Amino acid sequence: MGWDSDPRWKSRSDVVTDQIDPGRWGEGTRSLAHKIVCDGVWIVWELAEGDRFIEFNLIEWDFADGYSVKAMDEGTGPYYYDCPLNFLDLAPEANAKWRAEVWRRHEAQKVR
Repeated sequence: MGWDSDPRWKSRSDVVTDQIDPGRWGEGTRSLAHKIVCDGVWIVWELAEGDRFIEFNLIEWDFADGYSVKAMDEGTGPYYYDCPLNFLDLAPEANAKWRAEVWRRHEAQKVR
């Protein structure tokens, strides 16, 4: 669960384009949905064999090193909870505690 970087990433858009490329996961993989948020990009993947999962790619910028990405799937319980609610319907549950917090935070936003 380290950080990845690529000298080809000259802009945040370059990073996002690279992260949503199904080629990252191999032939037959497809992105079912993605959403760009403040800290990165949420993606729902479907692998060639049919397995689905939610991934969050945290994107950071550093003047010395450029752009870096830390990819985290739902099973790792990323400490990010702005995953779109409809994404939860697209992939089987891998972390009940994380999903409950996603729901809680979305509900809290409605109250404001």
